[in-house]
Amino acid sequence: MEDKRLEKRKEFLNPVKDGRSKREKYMVDLRKKRKQQIFRAKRKIELSEEHKKESLRLSITEEGTITQTKKSSGMMKEYAEVLYNICPALFEDDKKLTDKLGVVKAALECNEFDGQTYIALCCYIRVITMTENVMFTEAIIGAGLFPVIMKMAEADSVESLMLELTWIIANLTAIENKELLDYILTEDYGLIKHLSNMINHKNIKIVEHAFWAMANLMVGDDAPFQDIFTTNIFDVVGDYLNNSKLPLSLLRVISWMVGSMAKCKTRSLTFIATLIEFCSTAMFSTDEEAQQESLHCLKHLIDIEEQDKKLELDKIECISEMNMMTKVFEFFNPEDKMFTTVLVIIGNLSASDSEKIQNQIFKEKIYNRAAELISQYNLPPSNIKELFWICANMASCGDKFAEGFYASPMFQVTIDYIEDKPMSDTKREACWCICNFIAKVGTDIRIEVIKNHGFISFMFNLLKEAKSFGKLPETILLSISNLLSTHTFFLENDDKHPLFEFQSIGGIEHLEDLQTLPNVNIFSLSNKILKTFYPNGEEEEMYNKEDIEPEVEEDEEINDNQDICF
Repeated sequence: MEDKRLEKRKEFLNPVKDGRSKREKYMVDLRKKRKQQIFRAKRKIELSEEHKKESLRLSITEEGTITQTKKSSGMMKEYAEVLYNICPALFEDDKKLTDKLGVVKAALECNEFDGQTYIALCCYIRVITMTENVMFTEAIIGAGLFPVIMKMAEADSVESLMLELTWIIANLTAIENKELLDYILTEDYGLIKHLSNMINHKNIKIVEHAFWAMANLMVGDDAPFQDIFTTNIFDVVGDYLNNSKLPLSLLRVISWMVGSMAKCKTRSLTFIATLIEFCSTAMFSTDEEAQQESLHCLKHLIDIEEQDKKLELDKIECISEMNMMTKVFEFFNPEDKMFTTVLVIIGNLSASDSEKIQNQIFKEKIYNRAAELISQYNLPPSNIKELFWICANMASCGDKFAEGFYASPMFQVTIDYIEDKPMSDTKREACWCICNFIAKVGTDIRIEVIKNHGFISFMFNLLKEAKSFGKLPETILLSISNLLSTHTFFLENDDKHPLFEFQSIGGIEHLEDLQTLPNVNIFSLSNKILKTFYPNGEEEEMYNKEDIEPEVEEDEEINDNQDICF
């Protein structure tokens, strides 16, 4: 979800084009490349130890040549002998891959062989599709083997053959070439219909490969989501997840596939509620991998903001009703590999308009947890930024949450971070925590932070430091106006009187300087503070609320109940 509050804070600054930025860009590109490599490998079917024993493992060179090894199993030797008798070209190094595939295609189209021969031929194709060389997969499709494979898949009476065929299809669907994907999805081949039949097969390994294939097809913006969703996939997945004897391997692939389904951008409340239920089932399982995939699914569901605001709220309400937050917070640990994902999930949920989900996050002692992580762990700046972002969102949700922030260790941790660190994106989030806190708490706490924490000077120094840091100066000005509005509760001789203190530290002069900046909002806010609290620039003629009511626009009103958060 493109966070609404985060969107408001976007800066429009020119990047600094120096050596550091180039190095950072290089590292980002490198991480993206590595991520893609891992992702491609995941989309290929990996063998379990049990599956390795049951499957023929032919050794094939880059040109598709079958090589014999001394450690070959009896089955491998038997299949190799079958292939050598009908397709000797597969063992010849001087033959091109296209020629070998042409021979295999001709053999598959021949109706004179026994079942063992067709299984051996499909095994050869399957091994080729398992290689990381994309050229092999493209060559198989280019050789016209896919229509033959789909034709053979219509006869599902032979399980060994069907296992090889479904495995081949699963690997072929992992290809990233859009034109080839469109080709195998041609309606005449009936790929999706075939897979929807295979997920009901009695052989659990065939079911797994069929689910892998469907998950592969649901990758990318042009994925055929609607064609897949019109099948029986939701009913079948629900039945499997409700089965107490569900094999662990099938639970994992279903969990990954549900995560792919969550990337669909066209969705109804029924669709969302169903996925959340699937996600919850996997999350409350005892398998770590299934739990991780369910967290990815939850993140995908939240990341996409619904165009219909009611649907967006209903989606968050569905998540809250499943009571998943306690489970999510089990991964709220820097030593857990899902920690960063969980930070994003909690951050986006905290920025929602759902009071239920905000209360659930609050009950998990988010402020205490965040303070502990920032003060006791050597977290990267990105994680610290997310933690401040979460706390800023929570503090903006109402007086209860803002008062909870003040009563927690996170309040002092935030103050210390702001005072110790130079201005940065991470420090900016810490500043939002303070600004949202000031906007939401009552007058009594505002007076307390002025007297006990020196917030007039603190916010004034922060304003000077954030002079040109995006939208932050505007919010700090609003916070200062909220603090100054408490002046009627102070005695005139009080050394912490907000108006006297602000003037004594050069606040009036600084506000006048701010009006020279080419920023209409900053000019407007600073000008209104001066007109409201210092109408004549003299302390003996300061604004008194009982005598004068300033003229301000409705969305920028300055008063004791100021409630502006970003």
